[in-house]
Amino acid sequence: MMLAIALALIGLFVFFQEMALDSSDFLFLMFSSFIFLALGTFLTIKTFAKSSRVEKKLCLVVAVVFIVALVYVANSLIRVPRGGFYHRTEVTPSSFTLTAERRWDGSYSGDYSQIIHTADYPEASISISEGWLSFDVFTIKSQTTLRMNATLYIFMMLKPYEATGPAIFSEPIAFNESKTRQFIQPNIMVEWGKADPAYRTRLNGYDLELMIRLYGTGPQVEPSLNFTVDMSNFRLLIDDYVVDSELQNGLSIALTGVFIGSILYIPGKFLHELTSKKT
Repeated sequence: MMLAIALALIGLFVFFQEMALDSSDFLFLMFSSFIFLALGTFLTIKTFAKSSRVEKKLCLVVAVVFIVALVYVANSLIRVPRGGFYHRTEVTPSSFTLTAERRWDGSYSGDYSQIIHTADYPEASISISEGWLSFDVFTIKSQTTLRMNATLYIFMMLKPYEATGPAIFSEPIAFNESKTRQFIQPNIMVEWGKADPAYRTRLNGYDLELMIRLYGTGPQVEPSLNFTVDMSNFRLLIDDYVVDSELQNGLSIALTGVFIGSILYIPGKFLHELTSKKT
């Protein structure tokens, strides 16, 4: 009877750990599962200590089941972070002045970057998109009257994990005597990592860097041109899939190791008794 209860408890332990792979209550499931494991381990060792030789063999079988289950869970904990839930943040980047310098070939090029969001919690995936409203736009305005055909580029970098990559959005724009302001409504969808447990890895926080680059040509000869970029009406939506931290994961693995060591008492004691009788 006691051994049957112990097997049911180890089953609950494994079940809770599997549920923690994809649940918003992953921390509760992770750590409450060790209550079942502790009770099952206690019952098995207690039964072994007070049982006959035949019953001790049954305890040995149960102990082997425990060890297999614990090794399976420990391997899963090492490979796959427990999680999670989506955490959404709305960000409005700061407005700024972009300075384009004249290059050797007569063209103008300039960029401006800023950290728009910092996450200090562990996550498995990050997705970035523009706001859903039709007026989620930003403007770029030349501070002087000029004629220029240009291309505006937008970059997103996940620091410290990557350097500058390819532009995620680009749009041709033009400035002239009657048109000094351009409205930009970018279509943005960027994703890092995967929430799916089959492909999940852990990122330990990040800084999200936004960079705007302008490249253009025109008849101007000034050494530099200034542009005002107004971001006050532009929103970005950041969705993080939050998972367990390295500390929480390490504690779970350590607890699993402790119980593996505890349940190994049974096969160790059983072998010791066998060898003692033979000698």
